[in-house]
Amino acid sequence: MKWFYLIILIFLLSACTALNQNSQTGVLPVTDIKSFDGIFKNSTDTQHVYTSLWNQLNLSNNNTLTKTGSVVMLKGITDRSIKATLVLNDVEQASIILKGKLKNHYFVSKHQRRMIPIPLLYGKFKNQQFQLAIKDDHTLSVDRLNNQWGWVFLFLASNNQTDHNEYKQIKK
Repeated sequence: MKWFYLIILIFLLSACTALNQNSQTGVLPVTDIKSFDGIFKNSTDTQHVYTSLWNQLNLSNNNTLTKTGSVVMLKGITDRSIKATLVLNDVEQASIILKGKLKNHYFVSKHQRRMIPIPLLYGKFKNQQFQLAIKDDHTLSVDRLNNQWGWVFLFLASNNQTDHNEYKQIKK
């Protein structure tokens, strides 16, 4: 029974990690999921493959589907989901459904959590999430959280990352 309480305690402590919604200067007041509809450049000005819009929405750190000239089409389909489609040379490459909700003019994705608990021996916890906002100049602002921590015997380690990237809107 002690192990059960330990696992619950670990889960509750890990649930405290979330993206902060900083000051909303320059962010349009979004009240409808359809406000995110549009076609956006897949890359930032830095052209770093891991910061492509597609990888941010996929919560991926892999160098996948980030070809030069690709765009991402966003379309609100329900009040809690957005369809994202990667397009290269007018051909659909892949699509995903982003689940989340509107919160303070942001679309906040559901947490993606993974946990491997072996009490006192080994444990790993990973939490990822992103939030979208539309800026005054109609660029898409993406904040991403990647929180990982774990333990081997009694030694703890953690890694927290938050990224902020902006993607130009090509077409509404």
